Amino acid sequence: MNMTISGARVMDVRASLPRHKTLRYGRRKLTDIRSAAMHHSATKSGSPEAFARYHVGTNGWPGIAYHFVIQKDGVIYWCNDPETISYHVGNSNRHALGICLVGDFRTQKPTPAQLEAANRLIQHLQVQIPTMKQVLGHQEYPG
Repeated sequence: MNMTISGARVMDVRASLPRHKTLRYGRRKLTDIRSAAMHHSATKSGSPEAFARYHVGTNGWPGIAYHFVIQKDGVIYWCNDPETISYHVGNSNRHALGICLVGDFRTQKPTPAQLEAANRLIQHLQVQIPTMKQVLGHQEYPG
């Protein structure tokens, strides 16, 4: 999948993030993806590397949970192939793509740069993955 998004900086970090020594996420077809799950990191700051270290080292997961992480400056980090079934929305992982905006939105708001980057990313993904019709917040998923 091509990840050149007009007006947005995309950093491909898929090959450099910490991964579990033996565990691997499952795979799916792009047509299995029906929604984008929007997350916030619930931290004031953070990075794909820090999230991956936590998800692997603390949670014991195969790798970072998110497919994309968007920093406060609007830079988009590509963390997993869309075909990766990562752990981010419980029973809906098979059909959802995970996008995380860095920040604790219980007390902060996303930056305008983050919102702009998220909109550009979702528009791009919906062209690449036509079955991805919905965009939902993490809490909107069952279970």
